[in-house]
Amino acid sequence: MLLEKIRKFFPKYKKYLPIFLILLFSVLFFSTRLLRLKNDIINPDGSLWHYRSEQFIVGIKNKQFEKTYQHYQPGVTLMWVTGSAVEIYKQITGITSYDVSNFQTFDLVSKVTLVAVQFLLSVFLIFLLSKVVGFYKSFFVVSFFTFEPFFLANSRLYHMDVLLTLLLMISITLAFINLKKPEVWRSVLIGFFLSLSFLTKSISIGALIFVIFYTVVYFFYTKQKEKIFPVAGTVIISFAVFTFALFPALWVRPAYYLKDMFSE
Repeated sequence: MLLEKIRKFFPKYKKYLPIFLILLFSVLFFSTRLLRLKNDIINPDGSLWHYRSEQFIVGIKNKQFEKTYQHYQPGVTLMWVTGSAVEIYKQITGITSYDVSNFQTFDLVSKVTLVAVQFLLSVFLIFLLSKVVGFYKSFFVVSFFTFEPFFLANSRLYHMDVLLTLLLMISITLAFINLKKPEVWRSVLIGFFLSLSFLTKSISIGALIFVIFYTVVYFFYTKQKEKIFPVAGTVIISFAVFTFALFPALWVRPAYYLKDMFSE
């Protein structure tokens, strides 16, 4: 009798299962990342990025755009996300600067904001991968690495590795989907996420090269050479526009700062 009830239950409510799984994913995601986050370890790089993020926002507010170049990585995405959140917190509380008594609170604001962004990117990645392998396989794959201990621990740090991983996976998955049915808006979106990846860590310029390379090879192999330039060209142009728009230091001396990033 129990088995019969189970058989009747699942077909009836199967359409709601993806919603339930996403809700379960959300609960597990935040419960494994937010609990005791304020008392968690503060990594040495995290303290550096607090200073860099503060200088990034100061540079924008005072139109000293050269201040937005802090490091060769260059961490621009991280500084936009967490620097903006800290600035909002400062405006609300009236606290103007870091000190010994409030550092942990600023650290918590930054890490909670970063965790929230990681969550949104993870759910978006589940959605994208579901277009390739189906929802349940996509959910399993993303959940598998999301709750893997090393990845989970890194996602609690004020750093860029998890952010970069998600941005790269989204970029490459979008690029794969776009090969099957190229769309201008999707090519623009690929360029946007590749730009965010590059602005997180400059080494991910390799992702742009990789995407363009396999786009050219795919369309050449499938005898659709006429699609190479529109797709690859749109991705490259979109990448360049978003990189320039989101990195204020490039508004001042683009060649100098790009050269400095790679020479360092």
